[in-house]
Amino acid sequence: MNGRYAFRIKLSAFLCDNKQVKKYFITFAAIAILGMIVIYYGPTAFKSNNVPNSGGGPLAGNNVAQSPSAPSSPTTPAPTSVPTTYKDGAYKGSDFQNPYGDVQISIVISNGKITTVNLLSMPNAAERSQYLSGQAGPMLQSQTISAQSAQIDGVSGATYTSQSYQQSLQSALDQAKTA
Repeated sequence: MNGRYAFRIKLSAFLCDNKQVKKYFITFAAIAILGMIVIYYGPTAFKSNNVPNSGGGPLAGNNVAQSPSAPSSPTTPAPTSVPTTYKDGAYKGSDFQNPYGDVQISIVISNGKITTVNLLSMPNAAERSQYLSGQAGPMLQSQTISAQSAQIDGVSGATYTSQSYQQSLQSALDQAKTA
């Protein structure tokens, strides 16, 4: 028998006979299984059944039905915000500087909604700035069209550019406000 295989056989025999090693192995396996459950079902996997699970996975959204005799709690309607309306037209935001360059955008409003975002100026002095602007610009434009406001997430890795973009966007939206 090869020496390598003999070592494995002896090691497995040691593992089987050593109660302390078995205990550590079982503890490790239990923690690993719990970790996989949390990863698969989300952090809410171990909450009680009467709380909706919003963590994703197969249990997401499962609710326990209340019995007909259980009193229902009164629900408070969610506060409604008055949507801001914008005047149709093209609006140019202010130029905002950051350590990597200037950011300036313009927007086009049609039927009270942001329909187009134009990048007038984005950081491009260094090669890295050009790359980040090329990646972040379209993402910021898409977020703006979806949000219809300056309340966007920004782009990770392009924090300064995202902040300057939001400031320029807000200045353009301030010009377009009618309400």
